[in-house]
Amino acid sequence: YNDVCSMLPDPDNCPSFFKEQNIPCNCPFPKGNYDAKNVQIEVDLPAKIPPGQYTIIADFSSDQSHVGCVGINLTVK
Repeated sequence: YNDVCSMLPDPDNCPSFFKEQNIPCNCPFPKGNYDAKNVQIEVDLPAKIPPGQYTIIADFSSDQSHVGCVGINLTVK
């Protein structure tokens, strides 16, 4: 993605999940660590994804440098 910030919701309409977990809803994010634990999200996943434990790591960089990363541990039921 060329502009991850454009994918975020408008800060004035920030989803309650962001507010409840004290996660900023706009770029640039203040430097720091943000935790969201025991969050349940219901989505329809493709049948090809079997139930189990998964780890997702996403690194973000600009043309000049590494700017952040996101680590997600999730359970698919």
